[in-house]
Amino acid sequence: MYGLAQKKQHDTDRFLDLGPIEALLNDPEVSEIMVNGHDQIFVEKRGSIILTDLHYRNNDDLMNVLYRIMQKCGRRINFSSPLEDARLPDGSRVHAVVPPITDYPVITIRKFIRQVFDTDELLEFGTISQDMVPFFDAVVKGKANIIICGAANSGKTTFLRWLTTFIPPEERIITIEDMRELNLSHPHNVAMEANERVSIHELMINSLRMRPDRIIIGEVRGKETFELLQAMGTGHEGSLTTVHANYDINEAVHRLIRAMIQAGNVTAEELEYMICETMDLFVFVKRFPNGMRKVVKVVQVEGWNNGPVSRDIFIYRNGHK
Repeated sequence: MYGLAQKKQHDTDRFLDLGPIEALLNDPEVSEIMVNGHDQIFVEKRGSIILTDLHYRNNDDLMNVLYRIMQKCGRRINFSSPLEDARLPDGSRVHAVVPPITDYPVITIRKFIRQVFDTDELLEFGTISQDMVPFFDAVVKGKANIIICGAANSGKTTFLRWLTTFIPPEERIITIEDMRELNLSHPHNVAMEANERVSIHELMINSLRMRPDRIIIGEVRGKETFELLQAMGTGHEGSLTTVHANYDINEAVHRLIRAMIQAGNVTAEELEYMICETMDLFVFVKRFPNGMRKVVKVVQVEGWNNGPVSRDIFIYRNGHK
């Protein structure tokens, strides 16, 4: 818990900058900050949600902090524009909602993670099992097309970042994200970020002119999915991405179809066939109630026969993979 020990420093921070959340932004163990009005501040720490003892004086005080955050990011939020996304100078993502949509200001900050968890740490956390390590080493170096599936905050980006550690250093990687999170340590990585003027779809098309060996999209949601799978099937094998989907191969494929069909001039059945012929592996990750994140299933796609033909490589059952 955060409490009285920090409050003297917070009194100073309140006047200088961001008040109580300043210390949370500087705490390397905090991954997410959730402010529900002036008197309720939660954090995610080591996978668990914790209610802190910190608070602002009142909602006006909190709104002033929010105005400062938006000013630093070149954004505005007010009664007529009550929703806003921004990025702090350190790369942390900010989402804010204010009245009249809510009764009080709500701020959610997902901190920019600079640390890349290595294999030993993911084994210690229980995210992966020992026999997965040589498997993923082999399939990444063998240029399998891989998509990571899971709900929000299930560890998709963390696992994607870990997979990239197996990519040979001589290969050129282009990464595309709506807000930068991957922070790869690969020596030949070009990172691109979408904004109001340039969409992820446009960046995906542009990346094909940049001589990539592999293309990584942080998360696919729209017609960029179609372009990525086309690239995967025409010389850019070994590309990686994530999709928001639960723990079933058919649901994941249908989620991809709904994204790809926005490209137009192609049927759902044609897209399903394209997915099944292009993708090699679907990796499903899950966040458990205790905060632990695990790879719960790895599925190999073997083809299409009026639907996906697949087999399970790894599956998490009763505490065993």
